[in-house]
Amino acid sequence: MRDLDLVMAGHECSNVLRSSRRQTALRGRIELLEHDSTPDHSAVTAAKVDDERAMSDIRRLLDKLPAKAGNLELRQLH
Repeated sequence: MRDLDLVMAGHECSNVLRSSRRQTALRGRIELLEHDSTPDHSAVTAAKVDDERAMSDIRRLLDKLPAKAGNLELRQLH
């Protein structure tokens, strides 16, 4: 009888632990929804678009340079 009680107690502890983990995870999801903490990526995206536009301008300018002068300029940048 004692062995059965220990097994049942072990199962009960596992159930309590699993329930506690699920409740903690649910609380975390509810807090995210309540605080609407969805990150706003618009500023980062706008900065990347600006960087790409600037790099495109630089590439256009480099394409206008003669090949030899272009290599010289690139070496000086590094």
